[in-house]
Amino acid sequence: MVNIVSLLKEQHWIVLVMIGALLFNLIVYTNYVFIFIVGLVLSIHFYTNPKQLSEINKDKKDVESIIEKFDIQDIATNFYDIYKVPNKFKYIYIKPEILKNLLNLKFIQKFDHTIYIKIFVLMEKFLRIFYNTIVKRYEANINLEKMKELHQELKNYKEEIKLNIPEYSSRIKRFGKRSLHSVVDSDMNVLINFLGKKIRISKALIEGKIK
Repeated sequence: MVNIVSLLKEQHWIVLVMIGALLFNLIVYTNYVFIFIVGLVLSIHFYTNPKQLSEINKDKKDVESIIEKFDIQDIATNFYDIYKVPNKFKYIYIKPEILKNLLNLKFIQKFDHTIYIKIFVLMEKFLRIFYNTIVKRYEANINLEKMKELHQELKNYKEEIKLNIPEYSSRIKRFGKRSLHSVVDSDMNVLINFLGKKIRISKALIEGKIK
């Protein structure tokens, strides 16, 4: 039996309550953000499972450790000039299921350190735009186009990565007989599809299909 009192003391519950309060206010004062209710219900179930919670916390710590080692100031992408690179990543953690895919791609650093950093930067910027658009802090139409550009850029990264890594490597054995290219395709496609869903949600909001 899960000890509810001890769970409530965990930091993740504080975050969950804050998200719940935000969603409540959004639902009360607007009519088109109820789509987050499903995500909230799933999150509650997800976060109350001790085994899954342990895995999430481990993934988050692993991602934080990777980001701490990034030499961010050396990175400039088409969508971030050097002064706009985030000092702190936060939106990337909102949906913990994508962290495993980011971690699974860690081996890319052995061949192309820069593009691995760019994936994190791109994901963070995309999600910042998406969540701020949902709460009407950003203008929806303009930022939908930016999101589409970032989505396409992530697709380009997938192909660029495969040009810069071998199909197989004797130094990397954790994928068994799978080729490194198939691993890149699999995990990058998850991230690409994840952003694609966010674009469809934003488009539906603009077109008034979600009230």
